[in-house]
Amino acid sequence: IGAALILFVALFVRGQELDSGIMSPDDGWFLRSARSDQLTTGVDPLRWIRQDKEWLGILAEDFGRAEAPKTFQHSYLHQLAIRYSVRAGWILGFGQITALRLDQAVFGALTALLVFLWLRRMAPEEPLIALSGGALMALQVGHVAVSRSGWGQAACTFFLIWMIMIAWKMHTTAGERDTKKLLRGAGGIAATSVVAYGFHEMATVYTLVLAVIVLLQFSSAPNGTSRWPWLSRRVLFGLLGCVPVGVLTLTLLFFSEYAQNTWFSSPYANQFSWLEIRTLSAKFLWKNELFAQIGWPVMVLAPIGLVGAFTRSMRWLIWLVLWAVLPTLLLFLKFENPSLTRIYLPVFVILVVLAAEGLGVLWALGRHRAARAVADAVAIGAIGWCAVSTYATFTAGPDHPLFVRGVHGDIPEGVHPRDPFTPIAIALSALQPTEAVAVDFAYGPAFRVLDMS
Repeated sequence: IGAALILFVALFVRGQELDSGIMSPDDGWFLRSARSDQLTTGVDPLRWIRQDKEWLGILAEDFGRAEAPKTFQHSYLHQLAIRYSVRAGWILGFGQITALRLDQAVFGALTALLVFLWLRRMAPEEPLIALSGGALMALQVGHVAVSRSGWGQAACTFFLIWMIMIAWKMHTTAGERDTKKLLRGAGGIAATSVVAYGFHEMATVYTLVLAVIVLLQFSSAPNGTSRWPWLSRRVLFGLLGCVPVGVLTLTLLFFSEYAQNTWFSSPYANQFSWLEIRTLSAKFLWKNELFAQIGWPVMVLAPIGLVGAFTRSMRWLIWLVLWAVLPTLLLFLKFENPSLTRIYLPVFVILVVLAAEGLGVLWALGRHRAARAVADAVAIGAIGWCAVSTYATFTAGPDHPLFVRGVHGDIPEGVHPRDPFTPIAIALSALQPTEAVAVDFAYGPAFRVLDMS
């Protein structure tokens, strides 16, 4: 019942009026790259397959093109999901903008369920830890925002967290001679990381972090025996699981001029020094209310959760700390634009896991009825804060004290984020122009108008 309730709430807050809210420039590009406006209406699976084959040909022809590219050269699984969501929209009655965001909303909601299941396995003695972790994940403002966007990071994060769970199971249950377990672990890591990469290329960074953690941790087996990393079969199989994404990354590095110009070089290097980029990014993250996006209750409870993780096992504590720290450092210190809040989304999830462990510490200390009541009140207050903040940010609007402006980008002061483009779209639809009435650098507004036609 608890798992079902968490999933329902997570789906509701991510899926309610999914076509509302500001579109980023990338949203329109995803729809354009997926050629969603060129799909032929009607339920005909054979025709769908023929259209998809033609579209795949366009992607292959455009791969690596740096000058005037015709497609978005990443997140191909996200684009494929968009095409089938558009087709589902013909049957269920929703438009292009909802189709753009549907897979992200679904996988974003499933991430809350994944956190619940992970914590249920890790803390079977206290079911409330799993329930509170799932609830905090379902209502986390920053995660909800990305799940309601057209970017691919929400689905990518779901599969990355699944990858981390598989790697953890491999780390804690597979011995040096457990070939079947090691093969299953390596296969699971490879599958989840490749699918994550298909939704967004940030999976490359997290797969690299996993490879580093494998080198640091997997040489120590569950029975306490240790080997040099280069002599450990556990390390070997762990690294093998990371190879497919590594190969895909090297393919981009050596064969894609687009990737070389976009991801493997910084457009800001000629304008700012390394330190200036980091300083400006830190200011930008603060301006966009990073900690409010993570959730202030999560930020308070996560350090307490370190104690809970330690009492469970030193291995678990180290695992969570490494996953909270290493991706953050790598992205902030090395990534060409570390000010993008959404690239840290898997770290948001790890912090929620730590926050749930923090609540577990409070419940463990509550041996008497009064102390237990205090722990319950803290949990209810933390979840309630996140719920109200999510309501304020996506429904109530900027006048609410818990409204988090940073998730809406450069929205003007006092403007409600739900859908500022609607009046323009209504006016254009009524006008029925036969010639250009405006010029925009993004495709998003055109798809807004298509939805209203």
